[in-house]
Amino acid sequence: MKITHIKMEKLTTGRRRRWALTSLLFSTFFFVPYFLYPSFANIGNIAIGCAVYACFIIAYLGAIHSGNDQVHWSVLAIVLIAGAGMSINPASLILFGYPAFIVAYHYKGTVSLCWITFILLIQLVSSYMGDLWTPIFVLIPLISILGMAAFGLMERRESLHRLAESKSEAQLKQISAIAERERISRDLHDLVGHSLSSIALKAELAEKLLFRDQTEKARQELSELAQLSRSVLSDIRHAVSDIKQKDLASELTRLEGELSRQGFEVTAEWRLPRLSADRESTLVMIAKELVTNILRHSNGQSVRLNITHTDNNLRMEVGDDGECKNMDFGNGLNGIVERLNFFGGNMDVTQNEGLQMTITLPLE
Repeated sequence: MKITHIKMEKLTTGRRRRWALTSLLFSTFFFVPYFLYPSFANIGNIAIGCAVYACFIIAYLGAIHSGNDQVHWSVLAIVLIAGAGMSINPASLILFGYPAFIVAYHYKGTVSLCWITFILLIQLVSSYMGDLWTPIFVLIPLISILGMAAFGLMERRESLHRLAESKSEAQLKQISAIAERERISRDLHDLVGHSLSSIALKAELAEKLLFRDQTEKARQELSELAQLSRSVLSDIRHAVSDIKQKDLASELTRLEGELSRQGFEVTAEWRLPRLSADRESTLVMIAKELVTNILRHSNGQSVRLNITHTDNNLRMEVGDDGECKNMDFGNGLNGIVERLNFFGGNMDVTQNEGLQMTITLPLE
């Protein structure tokens, strides 16, 4: 599936946020001249340089928090700030790479090329007007701009690929849901149709026998009718239980996909026993809460999601490899503990090479 006409996600979406913010560390090279050339580091130059850098930070934060329809204003501001800064501090050349990355990520084809050409032109004009027309002040920004643009393009292609996978997955889920509904319809028809017909016939027969005062035969038919009804009810309960069990499996699959789309390497394996409706809903809630916490707070790279069971207990392990110095129980985790206590279960938390939550739930 090829997707080209798309409103790209903001650079603060998902795990891109970390890169977008940590990349600002490279911009601190802006202050190198103030340390290398003491004569350059007078109060006036430092104050002006700090003002320029602060304006850059504001414009950059605006860019990574903007969508396609607004990002161009922030990009234009960064380019003009970097160009103006060249006359104050030669190290401003490092700032030109940031707008190149942003436009290559947000825009495609001709629009992206025009923006990058504009950035290069402003950089060259700024170098010339600032009397910095030397190979080092021309080639280094040129390499930086083109390199960052290439990186932005790769990020764009990866995002498009993930979106295509997401849409394909959604279509497959829709097809699977339709097929599942048809299967359920067939199963219920095969399961209930013949039995209900038999129940109706036996009820009619019992009525006729009672009308003829054949009480003993009518009692026998009613007994068989009651037994058949109980059998049908049991079959329906098992069928409904199987349907609900697939809902839990579908939720786990969805959570695994969500983690993968956010950039985590997911190791997932589960074997699900037959669960009562209340235990199943509890596990669905727990899985959602634990995965949501990882998506919101984890700084790790990989996630483990494993479920095993014995005849008596189910064990769910959800963990990541991120750093966690302080573990505070909020409403979500406290709610998990309360629900587990109701069933006699428990939750263990370990912080060895990452954070791991281990859920133990009795099956009976």
